[in-house]
Formats: sequence, structure tokens, C-alpha cells
Amino acid sequence: MLFFNLWVLINTFLLAKSGFDPYPYLLLSTAINMLAVLQAPIILMSQNRQSHKDRLRAEIDYQINLRNELALNEIIERLRTLERDCLTLASENKANNEATSQWVASFREPRYGWHGRAPPSKSRSIA
Repeated sequence: MLFFNLWVLINTFLLAKSGFDPYPYLLLSTAINMLAVLQAPIILMSQNRQSHKDRLRAEIDYQINLRNELALNEIIERLRTLERDCLTLASENKANNEATSQWVASFREPRYGWHGRAPPSKSRSIA
């Protein structure tokens, strides 16, 4: 930008009568066009390389996301299995606790011996 301003100032004010590139600045315009012609293929090649890198990066991101999704599905399935096992164990534990409670309660009931009969009376026989 500074170069262009200097070019215009030198040709307009300093060399007003004998400027090497008078007002339409055709030499400057030609130089800028030549620069654009040389830069355009380089810029296009750079953009092509960048788009190729972007495609590769997008493919890698897709593969990583796919792997993560599969891993998450496996983790969710394992958690569901653990949940089912936990619920099964909890119901079995509840049934065992009820059976144990009934078994303990049966010992607290007054019983008469092992056969459930009243013990024989202890009468003294006098002989």
C-alpha cells in the first residue's frame, strides 16, 4: 500500500512535468496485473492443498466419532447388563431376606420340643 502511494506521489507532485508514469498510471496498473497473474496460481494451489487437508481432517474426525459412538454403545450395553444383574440380585436378596425372617421368627414362637407337642408332665410316681 505504501509503495502504491509513493508511486502516485512521485509521479504526480515530484515529477509533475516529466513523470515516468503519467496520470492513468498505466505502468503501475500493468505491474499490479502482472503481480496478480503470478499470484493467482500460487493462491489456487494453496487453496487446493488446504481443501485436501480439510477433507483428510474431516475423514479422520468422522472415523474418531464413529469409534467413539461404538464405544459408547458398548458401554451403554454393559451398563444395561449390570442394571439387569443388579435388579435380579436385589429381588433374590429380598426373597432370601423374607425367608430368613420367617425362619428366625419360627424360632421365636413358643414350641414344645422338636415335634411340636407339649412336653410330658413330670409326675412323680410313688412306688
